[in-house]
Amino acid sequence: MARCTLLVIGSCSDRRAERLCMKPSLGRQILMTDTSTMTSSDVTKLSRFGAWLSLFALMVASSSGCSATANDSSYAGASSGTAGGVAPPAADLPGGVSRFRRLTHPQWEHTVQDLFGFDEAVGLSSSFRADPTQSGYLFEGNGDALEVDQALWASYQAASATLAKRVVDDAEALARILPRGSAGIGSDEEARQFIEQFGKRAHRRPLTSEQLDAYMALYQKGLTSYDDTPDYRGGVRLVLEAFLQSPYFLYRVEESSAVSGGRLALDGYERANRLSYFLWGTMPDDELFAAADTGRLADTAGVRAEAERLIQHQRAADVFVNFFERVLEVERYEIISPSTTLFPDVSANLIESATEETRRFILHEMFDKAGSLRDLLTSTTTYVNTDLAAIYGLSGSFDDTFREVSLDPAQRRGVLTHIGFLASHATSREPDPLHRRVFVARRLNCLPISAPPNDIPPLPPSDPNKSNRQLVADHTESVPACRTCHGALINPFGFAYEHYDAVGAYREMDGSHQVDASVVVPLSQGDVQVANALELADALAESPGVHECVSGHLISFALGRPGLEADSTLISELGALSLGQAVPFADLMVEMSVALVSLHRAPEAP
Repeated sequence: MARCTLLVIGSCSDRRAERLCMKPSLGRQILMTDTSTMTSSDVTKLSRFGAWLSLFALMVASSSGCSATANDSSYAGASSGTAGGVAPPAADLPGGVSRFRRLTHPQWEHTVQDLFGFDEAVGLSSSFRADPTQSGYLFEGNGDALEVDQALWASYQAASATLAKRVVDDAEALARILPRGSAGIGSDEEARQFIEQFGKRAHRRPLTSEQLDAYMALYQKGLTSYDDTPDYRGGVRLVLEAFLQSPYFLYRVEESSAVSGGRLALDGYERANRLSYFLWGTMPDDELFAAADTGRLADTAGVRAEAERLIQHQRAADVFVNFFERVLEVERYEIISPSTTLFPDVSANLIESATEETRRFILHEMFDKAGSLRDLLTSTTTYVNTDLAAIYGLSGSFDDTFREVSLDPAQRRGVLTHIGFLASHATSREPDPLHRRVFVARRLNCLPISAPPNDIPPLPPSDPNKSNRQLVADHTESVPACRTCHGALINPFGFAYEHYDAVGAYREMDGSHQVDASVVVPLSQGDVQVANALELADALAESPGVHECVSGHLISFALGRPGLEADSTLISELGALSLGQAVPFADLMVEMSVALVSLHRAPEAP
């Protein structure tokens, strides 16, 4: 007998209950959830999830006379889209993906906006406590770290109350969520129709009959619960509050139980959710719901067709930007602070301008132009305003408006020769080859660079008798224990950027010293001699290790967890597509989408 966790939200004479559990040997959902094959994080979330459902049941019980009791084994039923059918790709990824992945705050905002049809985000998540970050994971939304504590739960409650009242007080907003053509709710039948239609979108799958009954009981209670919201609007208001506090809204719950090839396959709605939140960062749209309804997501062709549709939509642009901003460490731009003594003409708005340049560059190269990783690393096109044009040495008339320009190919090539990267990896006075090299080695080559010992002294101050390169080399390579890593592995990646000063301006001279940016860099294809950052950009663009490294980041981004050794086969496949066929990055995301919805979970023990 497998170890099981009991989850109860209430029991009634009419068997109104909802439980989260899977026991494939019975071919249906029942009371017990096997925890023996789950991660410790998911077991913890499962316990909290059950507690939330219990609270919801007590709300229902208080309005319908039901009693909340444990150890009730009545069957709760299951609702799922068509399961099975999608053949795993050659690189069938393992489990290890959270089955209870809470929405990130941006996902919550986008989901609320789409659920209610608002023209813009409501902004209520600004009062939520910050989503946690986890060491070793580049992105927001690590499934193992996204939990709900008391502070966040209180924020969710307040937000649901605010949103529910806003909707019922706004005739247009209310009309958008009522059944089409309805002027209001005048009967229980119409109320059930509203709950069924809205509930499918809020839970992101059809409601079970028990859930429908539970929400209907809340609707009846809401009719007399608010002095300032009379008639059917009170019922709608309470139901909306409940939907917005439901774990099925706040979490991306995967509870499918259909066995395919000895493993648990995702059902159609779970596939739709994975596609939509990966490619759009929000809930499925009507077309994707329809694909889940009709079983079109049951095979690879159907999944690919939907992924290709989603990736072409403007909504996917934000996901492109979010991914690459994290990979490129754009958040580090906030530390840009050049010396006003050495760089008196640099704008006080340099951080904002550099950030906007990177955002526009990503959108142009990777989304609008459907470019590849090679384009990101080697393109000479960018977007500048007057703040940036002066640093780039561009002639002509510029103002605060950003416009597309072509940079001098003898000085610039790719995003790593842009002002944002260079100035954010510099001190206020000098370029910082230490941080520039660590970024290139770790983020783009996935090389394991250990942190320096605690007793390493800081760099000495600038010396007019030495170039910046000489100063850093003397400091890091003078001790044999340091020379091993710094001399051959770390320093070369940073010294290639010595042609760029602390604000990213191009230079041939470092004080009275001729700049020497020539290095031998250790890449996956072997040691490569490069004369400068331009040749390094070309070498990185042709490196299998770089394409595999970024592919690994994409897998981690899609799955909401740090990379695993078991990801290596898919990493190799995506890396080969990126390098060998130079496929647009959008196509890599489509391939990742197919793999993402083809994942199977290990079945629970019988």
